[in-house]
Amino acid sequence: MSEPYSAVAQVTIERARLIAYLDAAPKPARAWTDWSRIGGEWHGFSWERDLPKYLERVDQRLVGSYRQVIDHLIAPDILPGTERCSFEHSSGRFTFATLMLSENLEEILLFFAAARGIAAYMRGDDGGFAVMQDFLWSTEWTLAVMQIAADGRSEFVDSRADAHVRCIGAATAVFEDIRDKGGDPMRVINDLDLLC
Repeated sequence: MSEPYSAVAQVTIERARLIAYLDAAPKPARAWTDWSRIGGEWHGFSWERDLPKYLERVDQRLVGSYRQVIDHLIAPDILPGTERCSFEHSSGRFTFATLMLSENLEEILLFFAAARGIAAYMRGDDGGFAVMQDFLWSTEWTLAVMQIAADGRSEFVDSRADAHVRCIGAATAVFEDIRDKGGDPMRVINDLDLLC
């Protein structure tokens, strides 16, 4: 059995702009050119040779709206209670996450494309991150960390950077909270349909 990744995106954003993002048509993944910075290894895969066809398939799935893409990404495929989608009004913090994302590279690209797409709707001091980690089996191993900033800016963070450690710490707190509440259906948080 494969080991799914845990993935979280968390940003600060004004509610109206968040809803505009959720209802918008997704930006194609091929619009970004830094995907090879994810790193990792997949059997028989070459970033240079094979990435274009993967991006083509991801772009075929980036249809409808970001809301639909996020709904797919966090939907509990195997174990209910492993998802999170929330917006905290007091802090303006929006989070979407799952403890059980497929380790398939196509799903990984889809997740980061959805996460970084929100940057175009962020302004001023808005900021956040996206992290993918082997949380359930080995919290020491992180696949990729991305910083997300206002006015469309996003970038993968080098593992030696201070921001890498900060983002992982914040991500782990989200993963632990989902895990601790996952056994109780009344404590599972999914506000995606309420953000309209």
